Amino acid sequence: MGARQTKLIRVMNYKKTPFKKIYHFYILLILFGFQTISLKAQTYELGVIAGGANYIGDIGSTTYLGIKDYAYGGIFKWNASPRYTYRASLMRLNISENDLDGDLRRQARGYSFSNQITEFSVGIEFNFLEWDMYEYNTSFSPYVFSGISMISYGDLDVSIADDFESKQSNKSTFGFAIPMVVGMKVSLGHQFVLATELGACYTFTDNLDGSYSKSFSESRFGNISNNDWCLFAGLSLAYTWGNKPCMCSY
Repeated sequence: MGARQTKLIRVMNYKKTPFKKIYHFYILLILFGFQTISLKAQTYELGVIAGGANYIGDIGSTTYLGIKDYAYGGIFKWNASPRYTYRASLMRLNISENDLDGDLRRQARGYSFSNQITEFSVGIEFNFLEWDMYEYNTSFSPYVFSGISMISYGDLDVSIADDFESKQSNKSTFGFAIPMVVGMKVSLGHQFVLATELGACYTFTDNLDGSYSKSFSESRFGNISNNDWCLFAGLSLAYTWGNKPCMCSY
């Protein structure tokens, strides 16, 4: 007997997050950082970022680093000091999975899905080495980044009833996420920066894959206690401009 086919519906459903304290912490962290740095000039970076995306959830492969979908976007940075950089990015991530790529239990179930995520992130990037594009022709540093993200995505509903007809709309829903990124960057002269990074984004939703149906509670499946994650790996290339800033002592 063949595996049941998944029926997907996109519906508008805003899911309130119970993590207000975490959200407030990151907002205060960013505001505090702005208050602790005094500048006479700024250095900016504006560029593009592209790479692969994956998701961790209740459908498909459990090989979480198996990047197979694509992602792209833009990135802006303000180098406030040799150690700290304020960063904002806008990304579009495509994610999809199929139970046929999973373990035997998931293969027997036979579900699949695809979704698109738009992510806007702001936060602080910390450089492990001093980042100074003015003193040297080539500067490099490993870094970590975190902050707060707002995401927009298709809120999938799943019905496993045999006589149910698939319906689809263009509606989307919104939520929050916490991005966590590690990377390495190198300056190309005084005008360009090349970076490679690996990031994970913890979302405050369990329905990127349709496993937590809003309209059909009897159709929920998987581990409903764990929210979904998104992964990204890629490269960015940015153009820099601005005068050398007056740095504070840390």
